[in-house]
Amino acid sequence: MQVIGEILASVEFWKVVVPAGLAILVWGWNIRVWRLNEESKRNWDQFKRREEHYRELLRSLGGFYEPTSGKVVKTTFLDQVNLCWLYVPDEVVRKAYAFLASIDSAQPRNDPEELRRLGDLALAIRRDLLKGGPVKTTNLTASDFKHLIAD
Repeated sequence: MQVIGEILASVEFWKVVVPAGLAILVWGWNIRVWRLNEESKRNWDQFKRREEHYRELLRSLGGFYEPTSGKVVKTTFLDQVNLCWLYVPDEVVRKAYAFLASIDSAQPRNDPEELRRLGDLALAIRRDLLKGGPVKTTNLTASDFKHLIAD
């Protein structure tokens, strides 16, 4: 025990331990900062992907309301809804399916229920983009996925 006390009391011991301890602290801090930076980059990339999908999703809505738009634009919308499964919150996916369920090809456009559901979809998209955080959990199940074809 006396040997340990002598080592701790020696100046040479502290000349080694203090710089080594500081080096370990600096190294640990750099690793932490690097990890936070990488997480921030991943979150930003995911946000940009969602924004691009939303932009295309909203752009392709015209396929349901413009008489000159055809099956191609509707198919683009359906493709974007499918891609939403990769990056967006459950609420947006559910609102997109609710909007699609409200569309009746026999009915004229601008049905109040259809417009309300379209507004719900746009609001869910806006809320997700304003929140800005990454999507980390889901309550969707395999049976929630629908493969729809434009008519």
